[in-house]
Amino acid sequence: MHLRGKVHNPENAELAKELCELCDGMESLTLPGCEYLQVPVYSNITGRRLQECSLTHEAVLTILASRCEWWTLLNELASALKSTGVQAHTFAMFGIGDCVPLMPFHQARLKVSKIDIHRTIREAELSEYTFPEDAIAIVGAACRLPGANNLEELWDLMAGGVSKAEEIRPDRIPLHASFRASQDPKVSYRVLGFFLLC
Repeated sequence: MHLRGKVHNPENAELAKELCELCDGMESLTLPGCEYLQVPVYSNITGRRLQECSLTHEAVLTILASRCEWWTLLNELASALKSTGVQAHTFAMFGIGDCVPLMPFHQARLKVSKIDIHRTIREAELSEYTFPEDAIAIVGAACRLPGANNLEELWDLMAGGVSKAEEIRPDRIPLHASFRASQDPKVSYRVLGFFLLC
């Protein structure tokens, strides 16, 4: 079954129907019924609360063959929240970016605040975690060093306690012609080699 290409497109109606039939025939591909929902869930197609329908069909049709009626959904949600009699609500935002405009809720005279769940969890984890005294943070690394063309080879050298420090070979760098050598002819190749290798 070819599932690549455009989504939220009525051209996929036959494909969506075929996939729904496949899911209906396999219990492992079928979502529970609406009666098992723990919180109200609203349709991206109609904007209304999902009741007495197949969640599997709703998901397949929403993703493959239906335009997302986001503005309708938000207006229906605003009406539902207003009917609770509670004016202040907090939205937990998942995913990348903020895709929930507040106008429908302001028009319903509701106060809405938003929480970025990913950032909140990250900040909570960082505030509760204490680093051990011998902790080392590697924030990013890449290398090409003598004896090590990548990080794995560098790790092997470090784990083996191997030193690749050596006197600089004259065929690599003509130190005798360097400015430092002209200032102090006693400068050893080994010292200069250490700085160049580091």
